[in-house]
Amino acid sequence: MGSRQGRAELREARSFVRRASTAFGDPLSVTINDPQHSAGEHRFVLFGLSQSGRLLAVAHVDRDGTTRIMTKIVQADLARSDHQEAVVAMTAAYALDTMGNGGPLSPEVLARLVPGLRAHPTTLVFLAYVDEVPVGIATCFLGFSTFAARPLINIHDLAVLPEHRGRGIGGALLRAVEVAARERGCVKVTLEVQENNRRARHLYERAGLAQAGYGAATGGSLFFSKNLTDIGDTQPAVTFQNPRGAA
Repeated sequence: MGSRQGRAELREARSFVRRASTAFGDPLSVTINDPQHSAGEHRFVLFGLSQSGRLLAVAHVDRDGTTRIMTKIVQADLARSDHQEAVVAMTAAYALDTMGNGGPLSPEVLARLVPGLRAHPTTLVFLAYVDEVPVGIATCFLGFSTFAARPLINIHDLAVLPEHRGRGIGGALLRAVEVAARERGCVKVTLEVQENNRRARHLYERAGLAQAGYGAATGGSLFFSKNLTDIGDTQPAVTFQNPRGAA
């Protein structure tokens, strides 16, 4: 049994490398240095389209004339069952973190997650893989800046499994989001972070993100929310009308 499992894992790893390596054949691919994770050797991140047309971010290193793939970032296809399973698994794991939900999500929430993401018109999800195993996620939504009259991307969730942190995977996810934002003509990328999540704040600052502010006299922006899950049917109904006045 162990031998069969080992052979299956080897086949999966080879398949992972084959799919990721097709991005190197994209004539429009872009490769950047990754100096923050290049201790002892130079690491790079390539952004390009795979043979199947998916945007990939491939962290790799060149050793003795051979390119070794370290991490693969893919834009999730929520019609694929394996990507659906990865999104649910990564979101459930993130929820357990003290800097996430601080506890497990209910089976009902997990069952609604993928259908809800698929139904939302601006969902954009990136998954991080190491040896074909999902280890991180960036769940994003397209928004709009009225002050710039241009779209923006908000990173709603960004998480890496604890045992894979400190390896540049979070930074690779952020870079993949930035590439997608630039492709869409976005004016900025936004996210929220817990005030005491110093590790995440350091990662975001290294990636060029900073506390939002609109002027020296206004101070920094604060994030407010109101929980609506406890509001019953006794609340007054609100009717929205389109510009022509039709309900």
